[in-house]
Amino acid sequence: MIKHPTSSGDAHKVLAKHGKTFALASKFMGKETSYKAARLYAFCRYLDDLVDERATIQSARNALRETRKHLLSGTGCDPVVADFLSLARDTSMDPALAAILIDGLESDLTTVAIDTQEELVQYAYRVAGVVGLMMCAVMNVKDSRALPFAIDLGIAMQLTNIARDIREDAAMGRRYIPGSWIDRLRARDLVAPSACTQAAVSSGLKKLLNLADDYYMSAALGLHYIPLRSQFAVRVARSVYREIGQLIRERDYNVNESRIIVGNARKVRVSLRALFSEPRESTSDIAEKNCISKLHTPLLGLPGVRVSYEGKPGCLA
Repeated sequence: MIKHPTSSGDAHKVLAKHGKTFALASKFMGKETSYKAARLYAFCRYLDDLVDERATIQSARNALRETRKHLLSGTGCDPVVADFLSLARDTSMDPALAAILIDGLESDLTTVAIDTQEELVQYAYRVAGVVGLMMCAVMNVKDSRALPFAIDLGIAMQLTNIARDIREDAAMGRRYIPGSWIDRLRARDLVAPSACTQAAVSSGLKKLLNLADDYYMSAALGLHYIPLRSQFAVRVARSVYREIGQLIRERDYNVNESRIIVGNARKVRVSLRALFSEPRESTSDIAEKNCISKLHTPLLGLPGVRVSYEGKPGCLA
């Protein structure tokens, strides 16, 4: 269980142990921002532990709901929740975003059998897209036009996680790849795909990673709305995480061998490419048009999602 980060060192230790890619990226943020990011990560990890480390489903559900209540009321004696509420006040972050995250985590407590792409994107928004919105507050992003792109990066990373962790999730009765993509295979069919089912699984993983790439590319269009130092951090995190998908492709979509990890040497190459070689999009017109694309159709009306009203683009924060 993650303990209350009582110091900068504590928060960074949690980040270094459980989120190596984000720890690398945070080095570009500056001391104050990286500490805030580490505190946010520790809080999100704490919520994950509420789900994974409880003895029963009901006790996990009770813990999540109790945390949700304290977040929305702004009270509670749990030191981790108190630290997050302090962070939220300091950064003008809406604690209701964390409540959405909890709703997503609670949906993992029962058998997961996502059926459509729309359901998948909505789930990814709840457990990762809202974290992108919270990171905007942490990074002191002032332009609300950044919000939809932050959502897109969170969604892209979550889709990557699903591709990487397909076997582990399936062993817990969770199938996030839409059933409509993989001939309605059940979670248990994904733990160790047979020769008969591997083709469907590979096809589903290919669609999943292609969808993730759509969100990664959209996220890149909004980078210029972020303060410069944080831009560097986001570029590194985005590129290194996206590389997981490339490794899965190189394995011909076979994730049965061992956990996919981007090695240190490859991380360095990818990070340098992200910082110095990748094109920097700065045309806001392109960003505005992309923001109202089909990527956000399943999310209309949710916090931070771009909508169109009275014939003009707008952003609901």
